[in-house]
Amino acid sequence: MQIGQDNQEVCTRSHLGHLLKPGDLVLGYDLRNSNVNSTLLDKMKTDRIPDIVLVRKVYDRSIRRERRNWKLKRLVQNDGDIYDSSSIGNEFEAWFFNFLEDLEEDEQMRQKINIYRDNTKQQAVCSDDITSDFPRGPSLHEMLDDLDLNADVEMIE
Repeated sequence: MQIGQDNQEVCTRSHLGHLLKPGDLVLGYDLRNSNVNSTLLDKMKTDRIPDIVLVRKVYDRSIRRERRNWKLKRLVQNDGDIYDSSSIGNEFEAWFFNFLEDLEEDEQMRQKINIYRDNTKQQAVCSDDITSDFPRGPSLHEMLDDLDLNADVEMIE
């Protein structure tokens, strides 16, 4: 594993071992260079404290955005304004895409939010090499159909 700009290599153990491959980007804490004020940590032997604690894997955002076959209808901001997910401003855009990634990764969070199938995107063909590297997003039965009651559709008798 390489850390920081000087590309210093460090070996560590992690609970993320089943998700990581060589070359993956991860977020974590460098405990060697951190100033931690903890009596519990002071009592531990230094050889028992890991140099690095990995927290989560970071996935490629551009590929995740292309694979995302679902959308949100609207999002209410703190001031009460309702934003259509198709017309989000630049200042709000980065936060919104982080929110979408959190929804993909957190199944409990998805249970409280209406997620709609995006009919403009084709369903991704499952490839073990591509899909195994990304978190499992909302399944088809979790998504709602995008039903528009105001659409002018001719009824066939």
